Amino acid sequence: MKIAKSRPYLRLFTEYDEGQPYLLNLTRNTLNEYEFLNESYQRILSLPKISADKNRAMYHAMSILKHVATFKYIEGIENEALKQSFEQSLKTCLSDTIDNDLQSEGVLDVKDDEKVVLTVQNLGKQSLYMTLLYLSSS
Repeated sequence: MKIAKSRPYLRLFTEYDEGQPYLLNLTRNTLNEYEFLNESYQRILSLPKISADKNRAMYHAMSILKHVATFKYIEGIENEALKQSFEQSLKTCLSDTIDNDLQSEGVLDVKDDEKVVLTVQNLGKQSLYMTLLYLSSS
């Protein structure tokens, strides 16, 4: 499949392939809906069910698989050279447009057209380079 070729960390298998449990499974339930299951074959409630009768249902399911695989891949990247001195060389602040601190909120719910300000302050003497990743919902 084209989607798997464009993502070297995404491998697709059928139910007939043997091996280790997979991080994400796609199945069709008795109501003719595609459901996403975790490695224990429990439904992932945060992912939608997709009616198999819907036009382009498999395309939609594959888009979700691609998104989750990309997120999991990026989530697993760690900077092994990270030192405590680096962590102390910057300060981050997440706030709203009137400078209310949002860091203690836990999960941040940002509505459409709502603005959030991310401030990174370099406390060190060397330049810092950052990468901001945008993971859309599809």
